[in-house]
Amino acid sequence: MNDLAGPILVTGANGQLGRRLIRRLHASTPPRRAHAVVRSRRAADSIASLCEESGAALRIVDYRDVAGLTDAAKGCDAAVHLVGILKETRSNPYADAHERA
Repeated sequence: MNDLAGPILVTGANGQLGRRLIRRLHASTPPRRAHAVVRSRRAADSIASLCEESGAALRIVDYRDVAGLTDAAKGCDAAVHLVGILKETRSNPYADAHERA
């Protein structure tokens, strides 16, 4: 039996896996709430209706922002890090998105 009932932090929430996880958490018994974290306004707009339907809290946070991620994770029982970048750039290296966050 799982005693955890708090929200789950989901980074990369606008990706295919993030969207599926938010839906699955909402459909679970009992429903679990997500704290959906994305990097941009465009990404937030793309999942706004999903978050509204599921009750997920939606936050825009740069993954290099330690204080922002810490704040988004407050009250969460777990985190699922689903960030993915397809092409590394000088301003967005793989290590920042996949490891340091």
